[in-house]
Amino acid sequence: MIIRCGFLRRYIPLTQSDAWIAEAFIHLGFEVEQMTPCGYCGNGSLVVGQILEKNPHPQADRLSVCKVDVGQASPLQIVCGAQNFKAGDIVPVALIGARLGDRIMEKASLRGIDSYGMMCSADELGLAETRCHGLFILNDRNLKVGTPLEELFGNTRDTLIDLSIPSNRGDCLSYIGLARELSALSGIPVQETPDLVVVSEDSFKAHLANPKAFLHQLPQQARVTLDTDACDYFSGCCIENITVQPSPEAIQSFLLASGLRPINNLVDVTNVILLEQGQPLHAFDADQVKGNLCVRLAQPNESLRLLTGATQTLTPRTMVVADDQQALSIAGVMGGESSRITEQTKRIFIECAHFNRRSIHNTSQTLHLSSDSSYRFERFVDKERAALALVRAIQLLSLTNPGLSIKFFTEAGQAHNEAQTLTVRLSKITSVLGAPVDSSAFQDALKRFQFTLDSVNGDTLTVRIPSYRPDITQEVDLAEEWIRLQGTDTLPMRLTSESVCTLQDDPVHTLRKHHAALLTHAGFYECYTDTLQPAQWYAESLSEAQHKALNLEKPLSVDHACLRYSLIPGLVQALFDNRRYGNPTERLFETGHIFKTNRQGSVCEVFATAFVVMPSKKRLWNPVAPFDFYAAKALAQNLVSASGHPFPIVFPDATPALWQSKYSYRFGNWEQQGVEIALGNLDLDFTKNWFKDDVVLAAECLWRIDRLRPMTHKTFQAYYDGSLVTKDLALWVSTETLCDTVQRDLVKIAKKCIKNPIFLHDLAVFDVFQDPQNNRKSLAFSLQFGTNGSVLTDTQVQSVFDALQEQIEHSTSYRIRKLN
Repeated sequence: MIIRCGFLRRYIPLTQSDAWIAEAFIHLGFEVEQMTPCGYCGNGSLVVGQILEKNPHPQADRLSVCKVDVGQASPLQIVCGAQNFKAGDIVPVALIGARLGDRIMEKASLRGIDSYGMMCSADELGLAETRCHGLFILNDRNLKVGTPLEELFGNTRDTLIDLSIPSNRGDCLSYIGLARELSALSGIPVQETPDLVVVSEDSFKAHLANPKAFLHQLPQQARVTLDTDACDYFSGCCIENITVQPSPEAIQSFLLASGLRPINNLVDVTNVILLEQGQPLHAFDADQVKGNLCVRLAQPNESLRLLTGATQTLTPRTMVVADDQQALSIAGVMGGESSRITEQTKRIFIECAHFNRRSIHNTSQTLHLSSDSSYRFERFVDKERAALALVRAIQLLSLTNPGLSIKFFTEAGQAHNEAQTLTVRLSKITSVLGAPVDSSAFQDALKRFQFTLDSVNGDTLTVRIPSYRPDITQEVDLAEEWIRLQGTDTLPMRLTSESVCTLQDDPVHTLRKHHAALLTHAGFYECYTDTLQPAQWYAESLSEAQHKALNLEKPLSVDHACLRYSLIPGLVQALFDNRRYGNPTERLFETGHIFKTNRQGSVCEVFATAFVVMPSKKRLWNPVAPFDFYAAKALAQNLVSASGHPFPIVFPDATPALWQSKYSYRFGNWEQQGVEIALGNLDLDFTKNWFKDDVVLAAECLWRIDRLRPMTHKTFQAYYDGSLVTKDLALWVSTETLCDTVQRDLVKIAKKCIKNPIFLHDLAVFDVFQDPQNNRKSLAFSLQFGTNGSVLTDTQVQSVFDALQEQIEHSTSYRIRKLN
């Protein structure tokens, strides 16, 4: 929202600088996007001038070379591009050295002709926009040439501040809302209805003190019905004896400073209320309204020609304000052309209503239509201030139409919300902030933000929330209000005694980082794909139950219709896009989270690392080593090893989804074992959406997040430089027993039997003998023993080796193979 500091001071009379105002907003939690100086500084360098001559520029069709009398000894030569003036006109002139906004006037040369100043438009001076574009003509003011402009208009030097308002602070999308924030910080009270235009008599100003009483004293007519729950309050006044004319310059300047274009006195008043009070209004030409008004949903195939001139086809969910014959406006979004204000308008109906924010949001999204009104309704509009907004609009209208009369007032629905109360404990606030909070200071802060204290019972306060603060729902919200006022820099700095888990210690982050380094070193490029994917990618690979679990109920588009079940489709799409755009990358990988369904049908988040490989083009001058299934398996083994899990066994009859049945394998099960690997060639029926005949080799490794363990940090261990003694050991085991299982068992037994200083340095299998008749096999291992610090003897090693054999015989099913 763009605000002008000079206008803001009308609502809160601050004496501090514009820079202080910007810093105050930052202190209160708002983002200041930009500060822009505007207007002029009256230092005698902006004066009234008279154009003596107007001649065409010899080198430019659109420029004129003028002689201008500015009250000096001789006229000035000024080159001007405006077209709305003639010789003899009185105009404002900026002399060399004048400051306009952030510019300082200097001598210039335009197409070879020197110019010693600039004739100004109204908006360049920070004044109201004129009815025609070009110079600000002052012929009707009977001014003396050379008169300083500050004697006429004052000093218009000011600052525009562009604020970013949080989405939950719709009350701050108005000058009043922002003034309330500054009032809490400065202690200066807010003036809710200041004089924007100085007039000799203002008969409606007294009614601003009690607007509801004034409206209910007017003639009442039941002219509105509410046929939808999306509108819970609607009110309005029918006003007669109206004359359409330009708004006063002060009101035009107010709108221009906020980026709105002045139109006429009727429409401008509704925009002023929008900016000042935050309440959207809409003005109808009452003579074009047929019968009574009704707030309803659009009828089938109903359309409406909007103020922009475009005809909009309405959906059945679109809320409209209609009369007995047709829709007049899209409620809360934009008015219709049939009831628009024209120069012939004599009677108007001003609508002041409250619409459901979700309904307005859906309408804006569906119709791709937005306005300043819908922007506020989508966030928050306080309907309890509707009466004040309506009476304020009548008061501003009376400034240009002193003879107006109010024919009737009508309303439907309730304009009052039940007061919300919140119980807050100071001990909770202290716990949240980590610093003690003084009770009296905290109560004073709440009063500054216009919260009402209903009761104080020791440590517990009962607080009534203002109607314009729906964002306050729990105790921590009041803690935030306290610290917004005090400032985060007032919190004491202290070291925490609790252990903190850093991002680097998180097993998923560590594994992701390790995998990225491993695959990058293997020649792969990393990419990132969307978490939401098209549902048709998994049309043939997932069951109906899985589709139902992963598909979104209300997707933003068909390309973002379901949670991704695998990283593979996104990587294949990236391969295709790279090839299509002339960057034929052959190896890609990605790490991230995917979503699987467990045996109970619930959706689980799983960590995954996947890579895809396209066949390399053979070039005689640049041979590339082939990347086949066994290279992919070795790489997958390294990925699994990095997580601390053993590589799982193969499932011979389980073909992973998206892969070919005869050219792929699945290892392990993520749900039961915590790790799963799918490896092989992708299904051609799946890849045909991107590639016709190319075979894509892919692997995807999955981990249950709750089974991941923090990776141990490996440290360098010095090479052993002592003597080693080798012993051979052969064991009879069953044919089904894996060598890796036997090896792990031997290591465990060795740790129990071997005592310091002797240690097992290495254990390796060097021979396998099969005995199928007895359903057994012999595994021969080589064991190397070392010692710390002393010389190792055969006697010491033999003693340890005998103890190891004895433990194997007693604690395992393995049998030592002895020589006959």
